[in-house]
Amino acid sequence: MRLDLVSSEPRARLLRWTCLLGLAAVYLLSLRAYYVGFFNDDAFYIIGARSLLRGGFRELSAPGEPPLLNYLPGYPALLAQWSWFFGESLLAAQILSVIMTVAGVCLTWACFSAELPPAVAFAAAAVTGFNPLTVSMSGTVLSDLPYLLMTLLVFIAARAVWDRQSARGWAGLGALAGAAFLIRPTGAALGTALVLCLLWERRWRAAAWAAAGAALLAGPWLLRNIWAGGVPLSHAAELAEPWRTTSALPGLLERLARNAAYYAPELFWRTLFRWPQGPISVLKWLTVGLGLAAVAAGLRGWGSRGWRKLLTVYLLVYAALHLELHLQSGRYVFTALPMCVVLLFLGVAAADRRLGLKGRAVWAAAALSLALSLAPVANVVRTSLWRHTPLNTPPARTLAWIKSGTAPADLFAAELDGRLYLLADRHAVRLRKLYDPEGLRSWLRDAGVAYVLLAPTDYFMTTISGATAHDPMPLDRLRTLLADGRRYCRVFADAAEGTEIYRVR
Repeated sequence: MRLDLVSSEPRARLLRWTCLLGLAAVYLLSLRAYYVGFFNDDAFYIIGARSLLRGGFRELSAPGEPPLLNYLPGYPALLAQWSWFFGESLLAAQILSVIMTVAGVCLTWACFSAELPPAVAFAAAAVTGFNPLTVSMSGTVLSDLPYLLMTLLVFIAARAVWDRQSARGWAGLGALAGAAFLIRPTGAALGTALVLCLLWERRWRAAAWAAAGAALLAGPWLLRNIWAGGVPLSHAAELAEPWRTTSALPGLLERLARNAAYYAPELFWRTLFRWPQGPISVLKWLTVGLGLAAVAAGLRGWGSRGWRKLLTVYLLVYAALHLELHLQSGRYVFTALPMCVVLLFLGVAAADRRLGLKGRAVWAAAALSLALSLAPVANVVRTSLWRHTPLNTPPARTLAWIKSGTAPADLFAAELDGRLYLLADRHAVRLRKLYDPEGLRSWLRDAGVAYVLLAPTDYFMTTISGATAHDPMPLDRLRTLLADGRRYCRVFADAAEGTEIYRVR
């Protein structure tokens, strides 16, 4: 049987639908891997969607509903359209995420099946769809999912227009890259890579049309941000922040080393080859080393002919951005996963040919990855269905007290302000890192804060230094400041949920 997911052969068609329906079932069973609001970003995407349905793009969670600046409008616009048809429930948003995850597997095949040997293409699609990272993220309301779809669509469109001389085609491809940017700021890497590749080929007019198409989509949004907030893109501050807190070259080298030591195991160890836990650090780094060697061989085999150079340059730009960034997250691996998996299996196929294994190495590597994913995926499903953890269960008692013990007009200060608004329907501002008692008191008073919520920050995305404006305020320091009984009064505490609420006197 030929493993061709687009073949008209009945058995191949049956295999295709069986795999996709099986993946969809696993994703649906894993909806509670994270509760909606856990990341805080997901809460703001929903807030943005609800605001768009009301005719604006505003921060509904904050007093006065100022313009929403820290989140791009692409994903909220998609959520708004979905919500218009299927309602604003959180479950409906999660179902959209499952559909997008399945679509991502389909687009992985559609993008690469014509470029790769059938075994490599099938292995890449299967491993992309079935691994702990994809399964756990499949029900999250995060922009990573639509951004991955847009990335694959840009590659598919690039393959279609690369050998043409159509100004309309290049402008459209640039606009598609601009649309990806409106979903995630990382989308700037797509537009940058596209223009660089065309300049590499000395196709000056095509590069100009592509840049114009991207600017046509992204430019109005950047101008709106300048008008509303004074800066075109607040995310640029995340890239600039490390240069303010550390000396340039030593700080850069430290970030590169730490991020490389984080992302290599995150990709090859935790995501693609999740060996059972134990004292096997040698096996861990052997897996990472072999994975990196396979990807390097895959890059060589992939080459730079035609549109293929776009994938290579994009991955280099994408990797450079995240190796320099002072924030770390497995989510950043997810949005580059299909491309990395394709290169991994291309490298394995190259070794297979040298050793004369007739494709067995590719199937063995794919089977090993899928087999090693069985236990962690089963754990994700079990946790989703029957267990209660801080990741998949919101602090119900805390939220119930907020709803019953405070007035709808009361303003909260909290680290995760979007989550609080989404789950408790109370306006909130994010806590500022103020260690001076008078400074904190003045800020709370000027902002009109009635209550301060302390919640665990164990899973908060932090920077390498832990001392930037993006990091949460240490709870012990904040608790000490709020212990001043003349200014604050603790009105609620739940040791099991790790929360405390203080009223500002």
